[in-house]
Formats: sequence, C-alpha cells, structure tokens
Amino acid sequence: MINRLYLLGLLIALVYGITFANIYSWKTYTNMYDIRDMVFHENEIWCATNGGVFKYSTLDSTFEIFTNLQGLSDLDVRTIAVDSDGDIWIGTFSGLINLVHLPEQDFELIDDYRRHVIYDISVLNRDSLLIAFDNGIGLYVKSDREVKENYYSLGKEFEARVHVNKIHVDGNEIWAATDIGIAKTSLDKINLNDPESWTNYTTKHGLPGKQVRAIQVAHNTVYAITDQGIAKFDTTQWTTVNNGLSNFAGEIYSFFEKSDTLFATGIYGVYRYEPQRNHWYHFWKHNPVNDINWASVMCMDNNYRVWVGRWARQNAGGIAYNSYPNQYWNEVFPPGPPSNKFNDAAVDKNGNWWCATTDAGVLYFDGIQWRSFNAKDGFPSNDYRTVAVDGFNQVWAGSAGGGLTKIDENFNPQFYRRESLAGPSVDPNYIIIFDVKIDNRNNVWVVNRETSNNAILSTLTPENNWYHFTKGITNLASNMEIDNIDRIWVGTDNHGLYVLDYNNTLEDYTDDNFNQGYNQSEGLWSNQVTALKEDLEGTMWIGTDQGLNYWYIIGDDARLDSFYYNIISNNIKAIEVDAQNNVWVGTGSGISLLPATDRFRPQNFTTQNSPLVNDEIIALTFDKNIGDLLICTPYGLSVLETGLKAYTGEDFSQFQIYPNPFRIDERNNRLYVTNLAFGSKTVKIYTINGALVKNIPLDDPIAGGFGGQAIWDGRNDRGEQITSGIYLVVVVTEDGKTHLSKVAVIRE
Repeated sequence: MINRLYLLGLLIALVYGITFANIYSWKTYTNMYDIRDMVFHENEIWCATNGGVFKYSTLDSTFEIFTNLQGLSDLDVRTIAVDSDGDIWIGTFSGLINLVHLPEQDFELIDDYRRHVIYDISVLNRDSLLIAFDNGIGLYVKSDREVKENYYSLGKEFEARVHVNKIHVDGNEIWAATDIGIAKTSLDKINLNDPESWTNYTTKHGLPGKQVRAIQVAHNTVYAITDQGIAKFDTTQWTTVNNGLSNFAGEIYSFFEKSDTLFATGIYGVYRYEPQRNHWYHFWKHNPVNDINWASVMCMDNNYRVWVGRWARQNAGGIAYNSYPNQYWNEVFPPGPPSNKFNDAAVDKNGNWWCATTDAGVLYFDGIQWRSFNAKDGFPSNDYRTVAVDGFNQVWAGSAGGGLTKIDENFNPQFYRRESLAGPSVDPNYIIIFDVKIDNRNNVWVVNRETSNNAILSTLTPENNWYHFTKGITNLASNMEIDNIDRIWVGTDNHGLYVLDYNNTLEDYTDDNFNQGYNQSEGLWSNQVTALKEDLEGTMWIGTDQGLNYWYIIGDDARLDSFYYNIISNNIKAIEVDAQNNVWVGTGSGISLLPATDRFRPQNFTTQNSPLVNDEIIALTFDKNIGDLLICTPYGLSVLETGLKAYTGEDFSQFQIYPNPFRIDERNNRLYVTNLAFGSKTVKIYTINGALVKNIPLDDPIAGGFGGQAIWDGRNDRGEQITSGIYLVVVVTEDGKTHLSKVAVIRE
C-alpha cells in the first residue's frame, strides 16, 4: 500500500509539474560568441557555440539562432556537421545529439550517448556517421536510428575508453585524434572492436606531443595537430613541421582543407601550409592592424572567402570573414547578451533590464539590443555580482574586487572604492560587494564582504553620506533583505542570519540593535544563508544550502518554521515574490513555485519539463510591470512570461483579456484573463447561447487558474478543442459578484 501511494503521489506530482510548466511562454537569451565548430552549407555558415547554434547567411548577412526554444536539446554545443542528405548533426556536452532536417528545420533528438560528451561527428557514408565521444568512437546508422557499434579499445597500446577529440575519414581509413595519441584503422577490417584492428601512434613514433587535437589529409599526406605542434606522416614515422609557427606551435587547434590547400587555426590566427617549402605562413599577417586572433575553426564559402570562428577570449569571439582581395577581416557577432554568466538582474522604470555578470561586467538590454559596461569601458571590474535600481532610476552594481558602481540615466558611471568602502587586509583595493538593496528612503545598502575594518554593512544616503555598521556581523556576509519596517536582514556563509534594527537613525549608532537573528541551533536548516525575501504579507523567506525556512508573526509572537513541502531541492539559491504574492524559489536543481493560494503545493520548473536554460538558478527578478520572471543562470538568461502584473484594484477597471480575437493554431493556444479584482474566485467560459464550456477555478493551476489570472487553452472541460465563434468570459468573485466580457475565437 505504501509503495502504491508513493507511486501515485509521484505520478500526480509529475503530471502536475509538467502541465503547469507548459502554461506560460518562455524566452531564452544566451551568448553565442564562443565558436567551437562550423560548417558551410548552401550559402549559410552553421556554428556550434557555448549558447546554442546559429546560422549566418552569406547572401544577406542575417542570423538565425537555435536554442532550447527551437528544439535544441543542450545549449552547450561542441560539434556540428552536415551529411550527404543536407541534414545538420549537432553534438553536445551532455551527449545529446540533434538531427536537424532541412529545409523544415525540424529537430530530432538522439539520446544514445546521454551523459557522455560528444566532441566530433564525422560523416562516414550516406547512411553512417562516426561519433567521437569521451569513451571512444560510435558507429551510428541514420536509416535505422541506432548505434550499430561502439569502439572502446582503439589499439593495443591504448587504454580502453580513451577520450577521442576528432575523427578524420580518408577513403577507407579512419584516423582518430585522442588524448594519448593517434588510432588508425581501416573499414576493410572485419572487427573494429578488436584492438588488433587498430594501429597506434604516440610520441615514440615521432609525434611532437601526447594530446592530439585534429587530423587532416592534404596532398596525399596525413597531418596531425598536437599540444606541442604539428606533424606529418610518411607512412612509417611522424615528422614535426613547425616551421613558421615560431613559439606558437602548441597553440594550434584545428585544420581546414580546400582544393588540397591546408590551413590551421589557433590562438594567434590562421596559417597556410606550403608543402614544397615545408613551412607555415601566417594568413595575411602583413596586415597586423586587422589580424585575427583566437581562431578556433574555419571554413570557406563558394566564393573561396575565408570564414573563421573565434573563441570568446579577450574581446574576441563570433565569426570573421576575409574580404579578399582587400585582405581585411570583417567581424560579425551573433545577437544576444555578451555573457552567459548571469549573477543578478534588475528592471528600471523604463522597463530596461540591467544584469550583473561574472565576465562581461554590467549588461543593459532595452528589448532590442544588449550593451555592456566593463573594464574596456573604464569600469573597475568585469565581475559584477549584484545590481539594483533606486527611486531616481539610477543603477547600482556591486562587483567582486571593483567596489560599488552607480550608473545614471545618461549611462555616466561613478565608482565607489577605497575612499568610501573597505577591502580585505591582504588587498585593501580589492573591494567585494556581494549584495545591494534600496530602502524606501532611497538609501543604498551594500554588503561589503571581508573588510579589514569589519564594516560589513554600509549605506549611502541620497545626500551622499556614508554610514558603516561595524558591530555584530561576521565578515562572511553574502546577501540581505530590507523588511517593511526597515530592518536589515543579513545572511552569512557560516553564522546564520543577523537582523539590524537601526531605529531609523542612521547617524546614531548607540540605538542599533543586533540582538535579533537566527542560526541552526535556533531552527535554521543551516548556518549558510543563501537567499532572503519578504513576501507581500510580511513573511520572510529564508533560503539555506540545506532547506527553506520562513519567519512570520502571529499576534505578538514571531515564529521561525521549516518548509517541508516538496520543493525541488533543498539547495536554495534565490527567492523572489511576484506581484500576486506567489513565492518563487530558485535552487541548484530548478525552480519551485509556492502559489499564494496554496503555499504547500509547490509547482516545479526544470530543464526536463520546461524551456529553462539551466537548472542551476543564481538569481530571480520579477518585472511587476509586465509580469516577466527573469531567471539568472551560469548558462544564460531565461524569461518566464507569467502575465502576473502588479494590480491593487478592488474592481475590474483594469480587467484585460488578450489576445482578442483569440486565434488558435499550432503556435498560439493561450488566452489570458488577467488584472482580476481581489476576491475573484472563478473564471467561466460560455458559448453565446449560455452553455458552459470551461470552468477555471483561480486556485487550480492545472485548470489554468493561478495568482489572480486565468489561462485558457481553447479546450472545454472534456479536453476537446472548441470551434470558432463568440464566447462569454464570466468572472465570479467570492461574494457572488460577476464581470462579463466577450472574446472572439478563431481556430485556424
């Protein structure tokens, strides 16, 4: 009986979570500057990147991006190839492979190598491909949609399950570049699972380095790139050919061959090999002003124009092409944010987004274009951890090492460093600001971590006066929240939670009270407090690395309780409250939503049941003006369009139905009934003749009701699709009042 109840509960939770996660619309924003692989196909450059896949038209210079929203199974893409049918193969870090059928661009998932890493996909023949992965080589048959064989033992001299970086097919010969040398075999061999079928080449056979990165055949000669330079094969021995590479021989990573001309790419650009002279020549190096560095891969189009993919290093990245005969490199960057490592986000009064990132500084997004503010612009750091917007629409950003930065509405920065704040004793100039909050007086509060003077908590008033609090808080503070009576709650790494009541007298330190707060012995799940957020009813939600707590007041009593009700993970990373008082909990395994109508029935969002970019949540920010939840992860930004806008009316003066008319097709199947008055209980859909079509209780997310709005999918209570026509939308309140509206439904 226990097992049956457990399985039933698990099934209900799974269905409930999947249904709810699919109610809303999503957007994905990822950086695609880091090019890992590229292929030219029918006037388009297809690129495998750190944030998905994009294609670039060489005819009209337009981009099209592909993320999880378009069907890509993993955004960390390692390799891309085109087969003889003109279909695109995409290999990823998670081992998932996508087959993209052209021209429809339909994505098909192949998961035979799940939990492995795909490093290369090489077309063997019309129906077969070789898969280079972290345990060997796989033979995949396209027509059967199955792995025919996996080759784990690639020769007697190699250990089993060696990491294979690249595969090159030359006629019947297969060459594999591995971390410990080269493995070669022939399709004429009967059993490629037999180590005897493979020949191994290592440094003792003349290879200049152990790790082999790529192999290519040109003018009937085999070449290999190692971590110590390039070598060529003379049928029995390998000979180093580093002439012309100077000291950069170990910085070459990939080959490209066209019309029997061999090219190599690396950190310092593109090289062309001349076999008669046994020499590498830096491709158009005589134009140093416009030279290309950090070249990861290359290809050529039909006009023999050179295209280079670049690593995202030192302001490089994206793709570049050489406009021969002018010999000038033109750089092109795909659309998207300049970073994937989002630490925090804020929304200004104009609806623009401001984001703190680990490696690109502070980002600004106006809904169309991204802009970055970092070291190249004179900012003190590229590593920003937190961002907030004050009542004057000024942006405040805290960095790891660069102190506090203010950006006004004209994008003019002001930096607050050692003259205002303190750094660690080992480096007083390295000022660490882990959190910034604005109180209702527009005072800017900062958590100044690891200070030499113990001024962990500081505030700057609108009059430009600083106040520092040096007593009562450990040096390892990391986050804070300001409650509705202006107390400052501070979370720490190892001492639990502190609460400062400064009695609204910043200038008078004598009445400061640090006697409040909690630690693990007093009921916190852990002394490592990772997130704090007060909801609209005054409950303080406290995240730790071991679970979720909540603090609230009943009568004259303050209570701290533990939350036990099936949040997706106990490793809490972030907490946010939306305009309808729903609590969103970000964890290391996804997001749990605690509805205002029923806190104890969480709904979960993960990469498995939603288009979430990644399950590791760093921060959550709710845009109360349009109802978007900004989800910061180390792999990009997800935006969940909830439609839960801020509305405090007691009537239906701002009631809204959209879209109207409601056109239902394969892409559009959501009608939003929102801005409902407080006390609204149910939304009912009727035909024009008064027949009930759909009943949506507002406390039932599965039915489509949630947090002050209803979402209708165009189906009746039996799950059947309704026909085109005029329908009545009736909202019923708890006291029996009704509000009537109409919607035109067009089924296409």
